[in-house]
Amino acid sequence: MGRADHLTLDEQSKLDVMSNGSSLQVMPRLVKKSRGSIRRYLSDPVSYGQQHNEYSGRKRKASSRDERNIIRTASNSSKSLNEIKEELGLDVCLFCPFLP
Repeated sequence: MGRADHLTLDEQSKLDVMSNGSSLQVMPRLVKKSRGSIRRYLSDPVSYGQQHNEYSGRKRKASSRDERNIIRTASNSSKSLNEIKEELGLDVCLFCPFLP
């Protein structure tokens, strides 16, 4: 499940005013947003909502060149996936969800 939409400027200003006296348990009911989104805003209001350029997913074991070599080898022969893996010297699982 992904994150909810960002807080609007109106909601952010309400939270800024409430942050002095209200608790984190009361704010979500008044603004009608999740406690997590309010906590993310209050932890760093200056950089809230900015895009991060870093890739946060798992690193790929096979490069795009390795994938092209696998596809080329598989399309030009009737070898099994394990034989292709040995021939190309790859240390990956060739379940091949990227193959057509």
